Amino acid sequence: MTDPNLFGTPFQGNLGAFWEQIEEFNQPFGTEVTGASLSVKSKTFHHFTFGIKSQYEFRNLYLRGVDASDVQLDPEILDYRNLVVTSPILQYDTRDSFIRPKQGLLSSIGCDISKGLKDTVDDFTRYRFDARYFWSPLAPVTFAWVGRTGWMAPFGTNDAIPVDQLFYLGGTDDVRGFDENTLLIDANGEALGGRRFFSGSMETRFDLTEHYEMAVFLDSGRIMDTEGTDMETDFRYSAGLGLRYITPIGPIGILYGWKLDPKPGEAAGRFHFSVGYTF
Repeated sequence: MTDPNLFGTPFQGNLGAFWEQIEEFNQPFGTEVTGASLSVKSKTFHHFTFGIKSQYEFRNLYLRGVDASDVQLDPEILDYRNLVVTSPILQYDTRDSFIRPKQGLLSSIGCDISKGLKDTVDDFTRYRFDARYFWSPLAPVTFAWVGRTGWMAPFGTNDAIPVDQLFYLGGTDDVRGFDENTLLIDANGEALGGRRFFSGSMETRFDLTEHYEMAVFLDSGRIMDTEGTDMETDFRYSAGLGLRYITPIGPIGILYGWKLDPKPGEAAGRFHFSVGYTF
């Protein structure tokens, strides 16, 4: 439910309830979340928008096709968890289009302050920063850049971050050419997440016709501070090509990314199907 002028003020209020079941690719676990949220957001003023959201979550992490003895997971996170998350965010947006931007800047900074109600495993703060820039020197050509980073820090008596809350990279949304969530893997080929990440992409988009667009891209990313390991991590890179069909609600595309630094045993790259832009 949305009130565009909350109590007669220039703020928008939103009240919602939700249920979702998430089964990420290349993860041995799934997550079921039920909850409710309340948010207040200012109307755009000189391209700035400020908002704050408070959300209650009833979270259940479950294993998928593996036994608990086969994965290194804290037994506490396999139990039901209740938590409250408060998330302030500040956004600056000068894009000329929400669906297909060709000029302008979109940047945001925010954090999630998570507090467990039953135990302390979800006591942490997650910080996020995202910046995207679009420039079209010629009508049929658009250059697009994005940089993202995030970091997490537990507080109180908690000294660990649950595996379902960590940052993961790889796949259609960030470093193309890698399977989903597998930019960093362990010795058994399992996806690894971390408390910190950096990712960035550069993309050139060429209008072929009114409804078709070709893209050439370069992606990079790095996961750091993995839980329970002392793995040394480096930036990984990929480059590729894509073709998109532009619909009234956004592009639908197929892309192929090549790893620029493949490791022994890794595939050279992979195809990705996308709905909407990566950024």
